[in-house]
Amino acid sequence: MGLLGTAALARQAGAEAPPAKSQTKPGEMALPSALPPAPAESMQQASPASAARLTASELNARYSDPAMLPSPDGYAKPRTKLKMPQFRDPKEQAFDELLDETVTFSRDEINRYYDRIDDFKRSVRTPDGQMHRAVISSVIVNLQPGSVIPVMRLNVNENSSLLFTDSTGNPWPVVKFAAPSKTMFAVEFHPNNNPHEIALEPIKDYAYGNLKVFLAGMSTPVFVRLVTGQKETDVRLDARMPVRGPNAAALIEKQMPPEASSSMFSMLNGVVPEKAQELRVEGADARAWMLDGKMYLRLTNKTSVRSPSWTGTMSSIDGTNVYELPARTPVIYAAQEGKSVELRVSGF
Repeated sequence: MGLLGTAALARQAGAEAPPAKSQTKPGEMALPSALPPAPAESMQQASPASAARLTASELNARYSDPAMLPSPDGYAKPRTKLKMPQFRDPKEQAFDELLDETVTFSRDEINRYYDRIDDFKRSVRTPDGQMHRAVISSVIVNLQPGSVIPVMRLNVNENSSLLFTDSTGNPWPVVKFAAPSKTMFAVEFHPNNNPHEIALEPIKDYAYGNLKVFLAGMSTPVFVRLVTGQKETDVRLDARMPVRGPNAAALIEKQMPPEASSSMFSMLNGVVPEKAQELRVEGADARAWMLDGKMYLRLTNKTSVRSPSWTGTMSSIDGTNVYELPARTPVIYAAQEGKSVELRVSGF
């Protein structure tokens, strides 16, 4: 046979030969050589120019389609869905990278930062890092030798007033005073407006000193110790002298006996002695107690007793009065702002 005949036979054998079977085993992915060639249209769609025009969402949709992935049976429906890499929009990716570089803290971390700054400012602006309890106090000044002088508690950035009164609760004017070092305390005194008041404010957190005060008509000075750094601040301290002052009203009835001064002074400040028995009072803002066979009545708003006659009294500068009355006095007549008030006491 000639060369032409041999070539023809080879072409005929190649045309009649069956297609080669795939060597893929069950469960394995077909090799690219075993796959049929893609049509010309698919090749045109997968060209680099067209792929470059696809967005990230289109790429994700295209490559996540199970029909685009081979399976052990060729192009049959795959039994499992493979995870393909996700494409991101370049703008979104650039924006996220910018946030990571500029904003390095989370919301919780930022809140913790501002909480720490707030605590720092609060500690710096608050003396010794804590808020002090502001109170109004009163004390009886003892002028006897060997007695302890009264103490006034002060704190930085808090104004306080020292008031002097006599045994009747009337103001006692201040003639002059000697203050401690000006580097420790700021002291103000206005003799024309409030001659019985001295305003004080410490300059340093931990300051101390004594205040020497001369009262009108009194030959001996009154000393008050000034301290700071305490848990409580005396925003107002009433220093009560145990004697009558120049502004005291004319003495009509006898004052309280000396032995009753301690109990009545406690009642005047709202502190009830332990042995006192509290009574019920109707008709006015008042409280009453029985103590050692005596009856004590505390009245506010400048209310005063008119009947029966009392055996002792004590007043404060705010208009509160305490009276010592005969035991078991069920009915008491008082005066309040020019009006008569009837008080009824029970619970003896």
